[in-house]
Amino acid sequence: MVPDLVTEVSTRAHFDIRCNQEWRRGTRDGSSLSLLMIEIDAFKPARSSSSKSDVHDFLNRVSAVLRSTLSRPGDFVARYGDARFAMLLPITDSVGALIVAEDLRKAVEALKLAPSCLEKRLVTVSLGVASIVPSQDLALPALIAASEKALASAKCEGGNHVERTIL
Repeated sequence: MVPDLVTEVSTRAHFDIRCNQEWRRGTRDGSSLSLLMIEIDAFKPARSSSSKSDVHDFLNRVSAVLRSTLSRPGDFVARYGDARFAMLLPITDSVGALIVAEDLRKAVEALKLAPSCLEKRLVTVSLGVASIVPSQDLALPALIAASEKALASAKCEGGNHVERTIL
């Protein structure tokens, strides 16, 4: 695995490979699979008015929190986009995934990162959680779409929020 150069987590390409592997395993085993979409709130204003090194610093500090929560060998986090991360939690139902998501939200908030461009507002994250038991009748894109939809709902709540979708 070649990590993302800024955040030191896996890349989107590696995420796609792992997602497909875990989907196939869940289909075989009948085990739950949860996906957390995580986005840094107010990232665009921070990026446009901060130095590149400051932006990289808070991206790296947020990703360090995400990495530190991976307690099981199969759990996986990747940089999914500019300020978006995806966390894959195999053999985890929606209740377990919601607990992980809320712990992540609190841990990022506890960093108390406050870039000057955000006018003393803390860096926070919004999380969309989706869980499913993979099967031949369902496709992986349904899980990804559900987690993205939940993330959009969390952001509509004003950020620093966790929203869950159950498939």
